[in-house]
Formats: sequence, C-alpha cells, structure tokens
Amino acid sequence: MSTTAHTTSHRPSLRAAGGIGADLAFYALVWVGVGVALLTINLVANGVWGEIDGSVWDGTASIFQYAMLGGGVMVVAGYLPVYLTHGITRRDFTTGATIALVGLAAVAALATTAGYLVESIVFDVADWPHVLTGEHEMHIYDRPDQYGLIAVELFSLYVTHAIAGMLIVAALFRLGWVFGSVFFLAGVGVAVGSEVALASGAAGVLVREWLGLGPPPVGVGLLITAALAVAGALLTRMLLTGVVVETKDAALWR
Repeated sequence: MSTTAHTTSHRPSLRAAGGIGADLAFYALVWVGVGVALLTINLVANGVWGEIDGSVWDGTASIFQYAMLGGGVMVVAGYLPVYLTHGITRRDFTTGATIALVGLAAVAALATTAGYLVESIVFDVADWPHVLTGEHEMHIYDRPDQYGLIAVELFSLYVTHAIAGMLIVAALFRLGWVFGSVFFLAGVGVAVGSEVALASGAAGVLVREWLGLGPPPVGVGLLITAALAVAGALLTRMLLTGVVVETKDAALWR
C-alpha cells in the first residue's frame, strides 16, 4: 500500500480524534476550574480551622480519575451516534475516541502533576511540611515531589478509567441492560483493578489494606495497569464494531 493510500485510510479516525479532542478540551477546562477551587478551599479550610500536616492536593487529585471515567462515558454515549450518522465507521470512531482520550489523559496528568508543584511552593512559603500522610502514603511514589513517578501513575490511571467508561457504555449500547451488565462489571473491574495495582483512590487503598498489601512495586503496578488498559480497549472495540445506532439517537445530539 502506498503512503498516500495509507494516510487516506486513517484520516477518518484522525478526523474523529480531532473533533472529539476539541470538545474534550472544554471538559478539561471545567475540571481545571474544579481542581483549583478544591485546592484553594482545602488549603484555606485546613489553614484557618485545622492543621496541615501533609499534602492536601494528593487527596483532592484522586477525583480526577473519575472525571476521566466520565469522559469515556460521555464520548461514547454522546458522540457515537453523531459520527456514525456523518459517515465515520465504528472502527474509525473507536480509534479516534481512544486517541482523543489518551491525549486528554496525558494533558490531565501533566496538569495534575503541576498541582503538586504549585502546592510545594505554597507549603514552602507557609512553612508547612510537604509530605504524604495517612492513606495517601500508598503509591508508586513516596514523596509529593517525585514529579516523574506522579505523572506516570496519573497517566496510567487516567487512561484505564477513560477506557473503563467507554467499555461500560459500549456494553450497554451493544448488549442492553441485562447481558451488558457482564461487561459493565468488566469496565468497573478495569477501573478498580488499576487503582488496586497502583494503590490510588479509596478503592485501591482499601483493597490493598484488606489484602494486607503494602505500596505496590513500580514495575508490577504499571504492567498490570497497562494490561488492563489494553484488554479494556480491545473489548470496547469488539463491542462498538457491532453497535446498531438508529437515526433518532443521533438526532438527540445535533
């Protein structure tokens, strides 16, 4: 196959990725505002009425992986009917949506990591200890200034949660509420499994404590998370390639 033909065959998926990514940018900006507001409220509340003995952002930042899950749900539920109606195939849509969500995960991971840097500056000025405390000590990193490991962990979690969101909706679209519940649980498993593998979020910490496990080895946690992401993406692709969408479904989103 020539280079021109090869490029042309991939344009629909890239066009879908660009369109979805542009809309996800607004979604990301909303969550940036939420993050800034939560960090400010937590710092003020703890500084005035409580005592700050460690990172506040580490606990607050864990909500963003669920925002990524919501992004995966939104992309399939909101955009699949529209793109199919406009001639994008199911495979191209799935590829484009995955590219857009992985891109969002990368940007979100860097932005969230930057939050730790901003927090460290504030803590230095206020002479507060910038350390991990309590349940937040269990990560693949053990200090809030290990920005490389933080970014890697966040990116891995954001990708798996976005794919989990896509998988959940794809299962319900393709199989309905009864049979789709099996793959619905698979989607939940991808999200929770990544949290357990990387000891992040309430579910991850609780399960690891229940099993008597300490902080996860970096390599093992990332390998498990990568395997979950790939498995979830393949299941999503398999389900979406057989989805039947009626014209009236697309009309709701025009």
